[in-house]
Amino acid sequence: MSQYLHVTPLPPTGAAVGRARAVLREVLLEATPGDLYDAELALAEIAGNAVRHACPPYVLRMVMVGGHPVWCEVVDGRPAGLATILDGLSPADAPGCDELFADGGRGLLLVRELSDGCCGAYALRSGRAKAVGFALPVAVGAHGPVRLPPGRFGWLAHFAVMS
Repeated sequence: MSQYLHVTPLPPTGAAVGRARAVLREVLLEATPGDLYDAELALAEIAGNAVRHACPPYVLRMVMVGGHPVWCEVVDGRPAGLATILDGLSPADAPGCDELFADGGRGLLLVRELSDGCCGAYALRSGRAKAVGFALPVAVGAHGPVRLPPGRFGWLAHFAVMS
């Protein structure tokens, strides 16, 4: 089964969010009939956080397995803040009542909920960037759900959501 990484550089401005959503829309419409709205909203939150709290370059990356997108992430040029992001993606970090009505701070909660907890963040090997991402719905075709093979992207196996 073929595996590859779909990489799209994003503009170093707020336009990164719209561009990321447009690319995701194109890829999901071609590869899966999954829930586009939830994926777009989760991606908009991640891309918006990158623009708001990090620095360029911004890159959208989607792991494709057998022609189907299974993982979507935004890479930014600021490796700092990883612990805060991981806390925000953690189920133990559920907001209290006051936080639910705050002006901001619920983006990572949305990502976690929209991806059924199949999300994460990690530092890139270079040490100069981080990635924040989530699992995409996996298409079920005539041969059943796409299974992630071991190897290059095998670490994603525990993130894949089989529909």
